Amino acid sequence: MPPTLPQNTDTRPLLDTELLNTFLAVVKHGGLKPAATEVYRSQAAVSMQLKKLEAQLGTSLMSRSNRGIQLTQAGQTLKQYAERLVALNAATVSAVSQPLITGQLRIGVPSEYLPALLQKMMPALSMEFPGLDARIVCQRSRELQRLMALGALDMAIVATDNADERATVLWQETWVWHGAPRLLMTPEQPLAVALFSEDCLVRDWALADLKSGGAGHKVVLSTAVMDNVLAAVNADVALALVPESVLAAESRPALPDYLSRKRRLTISLLHQPELERQRVSRIQACILRASRAIRAEDE
Repeated sequence: MPPTLPQNTDTRPLLDTELLNTFLAVVKHGGLKPAATEVYRSQAAVSMQLKKLEAQLGTSLMSRSNRGIQLTQAGQTLKQYAERLVALNAATVSAVSQPLITGQLRIGVPSEYLPALLQKMMPALSMEFPGLDARIVCQRSRELQRLMALGALDMAIVATDNADERATVLWQETWVWHGAPRLLMTPEQPLAVALFSEDCLVRDWALADLKSGGAGHKVVLSTAVMDNVLAAVNADVALALVPESVLAAESRPALPDYLSRKRRLTISLLHQPELERQRVSRIQACILRASRAIRAEDE
């Protein structure tokens, strides 16, 4: 006679990851129609799934207006948990249904994105591939590309001004000039600028813009760390090229034409061609999910 199992007396609902995935798609896109395209459902079906999720939880998760979707406090809380639940579900399926990935992985990460990638990518890799020995090499993107060419890295995340057809695009972002209007001094006084360190694409962009405008400038900060550049800009001590995503639209000052050009940066994942295809595919998928979580937090 089989043993008697204890009854589950917890009456709280078990959340459906499919509903959570739809909810996250709506949050990501800010509307039902683009979310429906991502989850391969009709707009009406997406609306029904959201109503079902709200019914299960007994609370409203979002409101809709002409400005789009606004999350309620409950919706904000659910978003944080849903991201982890969906990621854990993917990691569980991968760990149980597919062969264990082990061994060492040498992966390059650009210094300007190291903090965000360490917070999201490394925990995701550890959860999904507990047998993987990931070794991080932190350098500028151009140096990482050189290390890839030498075979010193298995994979690398690099920032470039074009999309490599051999690479997996993680995300793209626009860079713009920003800084206090008072720093736009008379031609006799050089512009105070913050630049990234040598051998950097964004630094090259900045110097090219300054040269095109014939602007005299003085470098008050040179650094490899994005947060340091942002600190200089926010402290009103320098102008700099920064990601548009970190700025409020209304905070951008009026700038001369030569500092008004927008630049597009592509962040991609490269891998050595001789790596086993299934191994690469699974690791790529994990890193892509982590990068999407980073972008969702920035938006």
